Amino acid sequence: MSPRARVRPGGRFRLGFAQALLRNAEVKLVFVILLMCGFAWASLALAVEVFPLEELRPGMRGKTLTVLQGTEVSEMETEIVGVIEDRLAPGKHLIVGRLLDERVQLSGAVHGMSGSPLLIEGKLVGALSRRLGLFEKDTQCGFTPAADMLQVWAMMARDAAGEDEGMPTAVAAGDETLLLLPVASGLPEGPRLEFARWMFRGTGLLLQAGSGVAPGKDLPGAPLVPGAPVAAALATGDLGMAGTGTLTWREGDRVLAFGHPMLGLGSTTLPLCEAEIVTIIPSYMMPYKISNTRRQVGLVREDRLSAIAGVVGEMGELPSYDITVAFNSVESRFRGNYFDHRNMSPMLTATLMLRALSAREDLPAEMTFRTEGSVGFSGGARREFRFRHSGSGGEEALLSFLVDYLFNMQTLLRQNFERVKTTGLRGRVEVQKGSDVLTLRRISTQPVRPTSGNAFTAEVRLSDEQGGAVVKRVELKLPNFFPAGEEITLRALSARALEMERRGVEEVEVGGMVLRRISPPRNSATLPQSFEELLSVLNRVADAEELVVLALRRGRALKLGVEQLEGLPLSVQSIVAADRRAETLQEQVVGEVRLPIGRVLAGEARTTFRVADGWLSFQDSPVEQER
Repeated sequence: MSPRARVRPGGRFRLGFAQALLRNAEVKLVFVILLMCGFAWASLALAVEVFPLEELRPGMRGKTLTVLQGTEVSEMETEIVGVIEDRLAPGKHLIVGRLLDERVQLSGAVHGMSGSPLLIEGKLVGALSRRLGLFEKDTQCGFTPAADMLQVWAMMARDAAGEDEGMPTAVAAGDETLLLLPVASGLPEGPRLEFARWMFRGTGLLLQAGSGVAPGKDLPGAPLVPGAPVAAALATGDLGMAGTGTLTWREGDRVLAFGHPMLGLGSTTLPLCEAEIVTIIPSYMMPYKISNTRRQVGLVREDRLSAIAGVVGEMGELPSYDITVAFNSVESRFRGNYFDHRNMSPMLTATLMLRALSAREDLPAEMTFRTEGSVGFSGGARREFRFRHSGSGGEEALLSFLVDYLFNMQTLLRQNFERVKTTGLRGRVEVQKGSDVLTLRRISTQPVRPTSGNAFTAEVRLSDEQGGAVVKRVELKLPNFFPAGEEITLRALSARALEMERRGVEEVEVGGMVLRRISPPRNSATLPQSFEELLSVLNRVADAEELVVLALRRGRALKLGVEQLEGLPLSVQSIVAADRRAETLQEQVVGEVRLPIGRVLAGEARTTFRVADGWLSFQDSPVEQER
């Protein structure tokens, strides 16, 4: 049973935690001991003067506190319009007010004012949390009642005493009136910012171009008093990101802010930071504050429907990131920490890598890049998701890598085998100017009469974009059991193209760009049966700079998990085929060689020959193809 708040008209709002706990017949002895020792939040009586909701009348006037620029809190005269009952949820009302201050007549309530407290007769009425329409012609806006916000304070005290937090309240993504939290993305206007906005869609965060000072620095912001800007950080350090709103109330080291959720996470440990306001961008559709996030001063402990609640002085520990970008013999290294959450970590770590690249002003628009790194997971030192990717071209090549990375991470964190957490991100991106692509043109054999059981050389011819020729040779060997006249097909392609063929390709449209990614493992006969198996599948890195030469024969083959089973008697094949993880193939791989090339590969080449008689014709064979 949660402690209940008592509201006395015209008096003080008191959370009688100690009395409520003592009335609870199911209180455990450990809570009593904590209470007596002074460690439980419940032993601290909280006093906040609240103006009772039932006493509000249209025409009443009060003051809304917020910062319009810098760190100085301003008062905006506000008139009560009325109360919309059950507007936010059953039993959750919305107070409607009108801002009368001349400074906001153009903009009205802006994104970033979330949490600005409304006071009447010095008593807390509620916190600014919503606009009432997209293209408002006046300054009417919505306030979350103070009593609802103070219930979040009670949740923080309850969870500190060890009670079950329950299910977190989700952000109402379809509520277009919600005052979103401006987040300085650190990205320039263009495809990269559009990609980040696509990733964060539906989260209740408003990603802006550019960035303020990164969280984690030691610079102070506005003092944490009612009406001051405050930020909940998603990442700290060199590539910090934070959502900025307004502090509603503070009692000792406990604070309330926003008047609505940050992300709807329930009990959480988001870094709490000071901030300052640079300016307000006025707009009928999307007015918002531009802010600088400053030093971390505490933790957000509750992220609920009516508010966020936190503790000043608690710092916590977060997973670290360490990303290096190398170009023109200059390396830039970015380090810090990020907030770990099964839904947020994929998009956060992807954004951190994108931000690290955007921090280098000298990177060319047309580039070839190579990235390699890993993300650690809880449960063991060797639990790592390893990624490696090469690409050449403009923004689409870079973002295609991030699409792959994003969906692989989501697959790992949302699987149902076990609940895991990320333990850190390490990455390195090497960039060179211009395009560096080799196109596969032709494949042939030496000698031209390969025989069963003997080795032969496959010669692959490639060309670059300037017409220069490159020749690569690999050695293969045919199995002993092939009869004379057996038809063998040789294929040459990149490892990434092969993986796309085997697992399938999905297209994602972002800001007018069509990005292609390798499909994740499906819920089919070959779906991995544990987190380790899933990690192993995703760690079979498909590298666009690795040349794969395959020798194939026509015929039925079986694949069990990731292993291809060849040459099985029919009786054994029927038994293996009954396994739900078995998959029937129409071609058997009888030889496979991989060769690192060091340049991005494109296209495919193939040819066909017959065993023993060595029949091979490059001029007349209709089977040979060049792509």
